[in-house]
Amino acid sequence: MNRSLTALQFWSLSGTAGLALILVLINISLFMSNRSVQTEVNSRQHYINESIKINRLSNQLIQSLANVSAQTKDDKLKMLLATHGIEFAETSPPFAVKGAP
Repeated sequence: MNRSLTALQFWSLSGTAGLALILVLINISLFMSNRSVQTEVNSRQHYINESIKINRLSNQLIQSLANVSAQTKDDKLKMLLATHGIEFAETSPPFAVKGAP
């Protein structure tokens, strides 16, 4: 029993194998491209997360400076904050009950 391939079968199988090889190479290149994009996205997400942390700290620092300026009536500090677009109104402290210890 002779099981040799005909020319049509040979070229069909060779073409299928070639197509499979091309698809594997495309898959590898897409994997590598996806990996680099994921690295870039992770880097940007890290930057955003750090920016949020810094923004919170910045807001707390500005709030503290505004409080100190209001409490000490420091006009220079108030002008410094105003030059950077930070304006605040001095509010009176909460009322105290007379006769309280």
